[in-house]
This record gives sequence, structure tokens and C-alpha cells, in this order.
Amino acid sequence: MRSLLMATLIVGAMVIGGCAHSVKDIDESRVEPACAQRCSISYSKCTSEMNMMSSPLMSKCVDAYDACVGICPAK
Repeated sequence: MRSLLMATLIVGAMVIGGCAHSVKDIDESRVEPACAQRCSISYSKCTSEMNMMSSPLMSKCVDAYDACVGICPAK
């Protein structure tokens, strides 16, 4: 159930906040460090699971990371 809630929040944040083109475009310095770290771990898992050889796959991981950081509480 928690995974479903997190996925729903991520998709919602993507729709509201738009999507980044690169991980470098995402400013995680404005959010709680523990939350940003969880997003970073998820991003790393995404890139390793998808064998980041293609740009469309990388884009999905970047979009998910952007959405994750977007729902983190502010510092």
C-alpha cells in the first residue's frame, strides 16, 4: 500500500512540477537531507536496474528523481 501511495505522489509531483532534463537541474539542497538521500538511492536503483544505455530510460529515472525530490519536505 505504501508503494502505491508513493507512486501516486511521485506521478502527481511530476504533473505539477514538470520534468527536469538532467539530475543536475534538480535542487535537492532546499529539502530535508534524509528525504533527498532516499530519492538518490531510488535514482541509483533505477539507473542500475535499467542498464542506462538509452536516453529514454535515463529520462524516466530523472523524471522519477525530480518527482521524488519535489514531494520532500522543505528544510
